[in-house]
Amino acid sequence: MKKQEDTGLGMQGLLIRYLTEKTTEAEQREVESWMRESAHNRKEFLETQKILEKVNLYYNLRSFDENRAWNAVRSGLLRPQAMPVHPAGKTGWKSYFTLLKYAAVAVILVTTGLFGYHLINRNIPGSAIQRVSSLERDFPKDLLLPDGTKITLNSNSVITYPENFSGKYREITLKGEAFFDVRADSSRPFVIDAGEARIHVLGTSFNVCAYPNSETIEVVVETGNVEIVQTSEAPKNTNPLLLAPGEKATLSKKEKKLIKQKNNDPNYNAWKTYNLSFDNSKLTDVIQNLEKTYHVDIQTPGVNTHELFLTARFDSKSIDYIMDVIRLTFNLELNTENDRYILTNHNQNKEEP
Repeated sequence: MKKQEDTGLGMQGLLIRYLTEKTTEAEQREVESWMRESAHNRKEFLETQKILEKVNLYYNLRSFDENRAWNAVRSGLLRPQAMPVHPAGKTGWKSYFTLLKYAAVAVILVTTGLFGYHLINRNIPGSAIQRVSSLERDFPKDLLLPDGTKITLNSNSVITYPENFSGKYREITLKGEAFFDVRADSSRPFVIDAGEARIHVLGTSFNVCAYPNSETIEVVVETGNVEIVQTSEAPKNTNPLLLAPGEKATLSKKEKKLIKQKNNDPNYNAWKTYNLSFDNSKLTDVIQNLEKTYHVDIQTPGVNTHELFLTARFDSKSIDYIMDVIRLTFNLELNTENDRYILTNHNQNKEEP
């Protein structure tokens, strides 16, 4: 592709354009298809994303002339003989990522000068609000907050937080879904404003699903303890709900009701881990999990998915692999069109004699 030739970075150049939202629709489909091919590709994508975010490139590159910046990098730090050919996972790729990291730093310095360097080191006084968003079909984004808290942001989500935490609380807002690994600090609780629910923690890991257009807000605790309370039109006698590891809280926005129960969904964070487990699960539910995890459209015309049950475990498998297992398990036909998978019964689309 032309842009790949401009940067001289092959797939990495395309990934950089994707992460800075400068791809065409065709390039976007190419990247997303490439990521679904294997766990190695997804890992490579996330590594590139982490490098860009670590040097603040992700938030600043959109307003710059990336061709001029990358050409400056290539002519200085990264010389042609230092650039390895894409080995698809062979030795030498790790060193390339190291080079890419320094290249990203150079881009910031070239395009923003000392101001860019200042941003990287987060030495600007005050508490300016940072906003990170993900597109509808984005893959998970890893963030590191100023206090050391780690967050993985799901697609179609937005998180805002101060550049520097101050005061009694470390407070952020979330619209969408994210997994939190909160750095413990007993003197300053971590607080998440999730619309009609507020979540208080000290140091723990948990998943929050709070999309504005969803009828519910869900919190699933992995480690530690989490406190959740209703905030919008809540009954006067509502008390905070305390969750322990393995428990889930569900807030019904319509009924204004907050309940606690054991979490029986092993796939609550499959969107982050790409590990899926099904135990005699309806194919309908399997498909819903796959669509959320891999950002694909799966259609089943003429197939009674409520009467088909699947028992299987998939650890970091590609969507193509999983769909092929489903096809073979239930003796179905499978056709693909871009990001759409179509499962049908054999001979279903053939004309009757």
